[in-house]
Amino acid sequence: MLEKHYSSPEVLDLLGERSLVAAMLRFEAALARAQAATGLIPEGAAQSIVGTCKVELFDVSQLLRDSGRNGLGPALVASLRETVGLFNPQAAVFVHRGCGSEDGLVSAMALLTRRVLDRIECDVLSSVTALLALAGRYPVTPLLERGLSQAASVSSIGLLCGAWAAPLLRSLHRLRRTAGEALCVQLDSALDPQGAEVTRRMAQELALGVTTMPGATRSDEWVVLGCELGVLASHLGKVAQDLALLGLPEVGEVQPELSAGSRMAPLSAAQTVPHRVAMLLTALARQDARTLDAWMPDWTEWTRLLLTVHGSARALAQVLPGLQVDTARMRQHIDAQRARLSKEAGETGRDPGLAPHAAARAEQQLQTLQHELRLLQSGAAA
Repeated sequence: MLEKHYSSPEVLDLLGERSLVAAMLRFEAALARAQAATGLIPEGAAQSIVGTCKVELFDVSQLLRDSGRNGLGPALVASLRETVGLFNPQAAVFVHRGCGSEDGLVSAMALLTRRVLDRIECDVLSSVTALLALAGRYPVTPLLERGLSQAASVSSIGLLCGAWAAPLLRSLHRLRRTAGEALCVQLDSALDPQGAEVTRRMAQELALGVTTMPGATRSDEWVVLGCELGVLASHLGKVAQDLALLGLPEVGEVQPELSAGSRMAPLSAAQTVPHRVAMLLTALARQDARTLDAWMPDWTEWTRLLLTVHGSARALAQVLPGLQVDTARMRQHIDAQRARLSKEAGETGRDPGLAPHAAARAEQQLQTLQHELRLLQSGAAA
């Protein structure tokens, strides 16, 4: 997968098979603790289950081979029950009690997705911080805006950086909201009075949400989250595309020129992510009306989506803090444009200067975006 080359080793490991099994075992341990706390299973049984929920006690490769018959969820539950039985035979019957076959897998993917989203947000916030720093240094330094690679009108570095940063901030706000709605504990027994309390305790321990529609996979909200990731990838690709244009040898307004990897990761994401999101939408439309609650995204595609978007965010975050602006080169291009217009229209030609009130507009935009950034940063640990 090309996206593996752009993402970080940390996230590749986070979305690997061993991490998935470890997250499923976290679900089983949280389930046992919550059920014991509500009197559904004996405390001794819960202690045996929790003590066995350690990924190093399991052969992950064998689990994956066994999952080919009935799925990873049932394969892990069977292996966990067998392992618990070796230490405490009476506790084995309480393993995964009252749960659906895929509850652990769905909840584990929510756990891993949450951790990757945290890293994506960290990188995007780094990019926004760098953009607003540039905007603060050059609020009204003029540069030519270009459309279809042609000079159009004069704007400023501050306004351009703000135009890049604002959509990224809006995307982060929406990602937080949609992640909170989609990434919930999945538990079939949550409809029961005690099951609801078990779900609440598990959600608190695992730092996941509690669904308002218990017992059902939040299929549409997973897809909405995927769509928001697609929008973010498009915004990152737009910034990378504009920077690549400004860094072309014949333009040369930003230095150093983006490296091939840093340029290609956001652009590749902007091109490939829509296809991955389309697959989520297609799967949602094809779900069987008799098994609506059993819908789950294609986890392979979901993992690729996360890797691609993270790779895009990471690449841009590495480039922007060190970006250098060549203001003299920008002035040369404006002067050349002014001379061309004067030659074409004589002394009455329009001066491509900075628009009136640009300074006030740039300052107002910068203050607004800095406020939005502080709001996001203050809630980063929430």
